[in-house]
Amino acid sequence: MAPFTKLELLNLSSNVLYETLDLESLSTLRTLDLNNNYVQELLVGPSIETLHAANNNISRVSCSRGQGKKNIYLANNKITMLRDLDEGCRSRVQYLDLKLNEIDTVNFAELAASSDTLEHLNLQYNFIYDVKGQVVFAKLKTLDLS
Repeated sequence: MAPFTKLELLNLSSNVLYETLDLESLSTLRTLDLNNNYVQELLVGPSIETLHAANNNISRVSCSRGQGKKNIYLANNKITMLRDLDEGCRSRVQYLDLKLNEIDTVNFAELAASSDTLEHLNLQYNFIYDVKGQVVFAKLKTLDLS
């Protein structure tokens, strides 16, 4: 996808994409819709602001370090812990939706890089049995662990 040097929005939803999808070369990509595919691993560039990747088989996401806030929607995937999102994905997050994954332990310290930006954290319908890490999320409005 290298020829798309100015691409800001990419909709690849409801296709049959699978395994690893590397979009790091799309350095200006701000919005990605990857819902309803079979992707297992995802790599995105530094400009990503909104990532829709629900209903896949994602177990790992890598985000190049960027300066902007991020909204990440990864419901119904194979995420087992917050660290399955690399440090670039866990920093400056404003909205994080990880409902319907396979998370059993939540360590809030792994989201410390978003302590001043995180407003909504959705962890509904996981297998959570342990919650740890003392972090103050100054802007947190919604936390769902049900």
